[in-house]
Amino acid sequence: MTDSDPIFASLSDRTTWRPQRSRGFTLIEVMVVVGIAAVLMSIAVPAFVRRLSPQSMQRAVADVVEACGKARSHAILNGVTTALRIHPGDRIFEVVVIGKAMAPPPSEDGGVPSVVPNQNQEVLPPGMGTPVAGGGGIFSATLDPAIRLNMLFVNKDDLADEPAADVFFYSNGTCDEMFLILISDKNEQREIDLEAVTALATVESDIQKGMMKYMAK
Repeated sequence: MTDSDPIFASLSDRTTWRPQRSRGFTLIEVMVVVGIAAVLMSIAVPAFVRRLSPQSMQRAVADVVEACGKARSHAILNGVTTALRIHPGDRIFEVVVIGKAMAPPPSEDGGVPSVVPNQNQEVLPPGMGTPVAGGGGIFSATLDPAIRLNMLFVNKDDLADEPAADVFFYSNGTCDEMFLILISDKNEQREIDLEAVTALATVESDIQKGMMKYMAK
C-alpha cells in the first residue's frame, strides 16, 4: 500500500483533521451589548421604582403600628411606663423605657387609675418622668423620605411642629391618646389612631372619616 492509495489518503486526512475554533466576541461587539443593556436598565429601573412607591406608605404604616405594639407589650410585660417617642421632622419613631413608673391620667369619671407598678418603682403624676438618656432603646424606625407627618395630636395637643413628642404606654394596658396622618409625595394619606383604653392602633385610609371619629371622642 502506497501513499497514493485512496484508502491510505482517506485515513491520513482523518488523522490530520482538526476542529475549527469558534470565533470570540470582539471588543466592539461587547461594547454594543453593554450599551444596549445600559439603555434597557435606564428604562426599566425607574418603572420598577414607580411600581414599588405605593409600598413606601405600606412600610411606613407597618413601622408605626409595630412601634405602638412594641411599646404596649413592653409596658404590660415589664410593668413599667414605656414611651413611643416621635420626631416629626426627622420621621423617626422609637420606643424607649422611662426611668420611673408613671400613673396614667385619671379617667373621665374621676376614678383612680388601675396601675399596679413594681414594688421598686415610684408612681409619678402625669407629665412627670424623663426617658432614660440614650438607654432603654427597644425599637426604632425611620420612615421613607417620601413619607412625612401631616398631623400629630397627642392628648388633643398639636405636636406636629415639635422636635419630639412622647406617647406614654402604661402597665395597665392603657396609653395616651394619639392621632396622626401620614402623607406621601404621591398624595397618599393614612390616618393612624391610637385608642387610649386599649392602646391598640387602627389604620384608616378615609381621612375625613378618621378625623370625624377622632373629633367625636
